[in-house]
Amino acid sequence: LTGSTFTSKSLLWLFSVTSAFLFVAAIASWRRIHFSLLASEFLQAKATSRLDFSMKTLLTKVCDATIELNGDGTFAAPSPKLAALLMRSTVAAEGCKGRPFTDYVLEVDRGIVEQHFQATAEELQALQGVAGLAATELQVRLVDAGALLVPVQLFHVCFLGVDDRPRHMVGIMETNDDQR
Repeated sequence: LTGSTFTSKSLLWLFSVTSAFLFVAAIASWRRIHFSLLASEFLQAKATSRLDFSMKTLLTKVCDATIELNGDGTFAAPSPKLAALLMRSTVAAEGCKGRPFTDYVLEVDRGIVEQHFQATAEELQALQGVAGLAATELQVRLVDAGALLVPVQLFHVCFLGVDDRPRHMVGIMETNDDQR
């Protein structure tokens, strides 16, 4: 009888120690996985940021102006170079933030730009950002402060931002071709 009590206590103690060890191991494993996921997200955000910077740098070297737009085509930030190109101080000021880029596009060209931006954003979301999309090009006309037409070539890349939402990077190069 005493031997069986000792065995029960031993088994209970062994079970308790084993359970505690497994619990600690599970917590340690969860923390390692959690920190690994956090590190992965950080590295992905850092890579996205570097890609954004690289795209912007390249477009800045080649184009007269570079703009970054939200997924809905509104300005994500002011664009002093676009302001200079269109002789509009409002584009450089915070007043353009949240305003649609198409407000500066000739009315007959707006539909083309809106449709193109929407189609590339939808395609990017369907691909879930994997492999990204190729850069595209459009020829449209912008309207400057004096209501004069400015023929431009838009170089456009749609990409997923850090928040996993579509964004547009657009390089704008003035052309001499007003034969549209």
